[in-house]
Amino acid sequence: IHRAFAQDSSKMLSIPEPVAPEPYNRTQYCQWPCKCPKTPPTCPPGVSLIMDGCDCCRACAKQVGEVCNEKANCDHHRGLYCDYSADKPRYEKGVCA
Repeated sequence: IHRAFAQDSSKMLSIPEPVAPEPYNRTQYCQWPCKCPKTPPTCPPGVSLIMDGCDCCRACAKQVGEVCNEKANCDHHRGLYCDYSADKPRYEKGVCA
């Protein structure tokens, strides 16, 4: 097997040089130290007051169809989650579903 491989080395496929991906700066939604308002927001009736995704401040949970991200969480008490599928390949901004 070694001889056959060595004799046929001229027919080997060339491996392309690796290409560096475009530089991408991910959006920083969270900032530390946390800067929260002195009083938590007043949410509309039926909307949960939750900790934001940065685990810093209390915030009104996003509802169905609202834009969400790593800081602006969907209302998990209603079984909602942030669907990032439309934001390929970055997966930074989503919609609550």
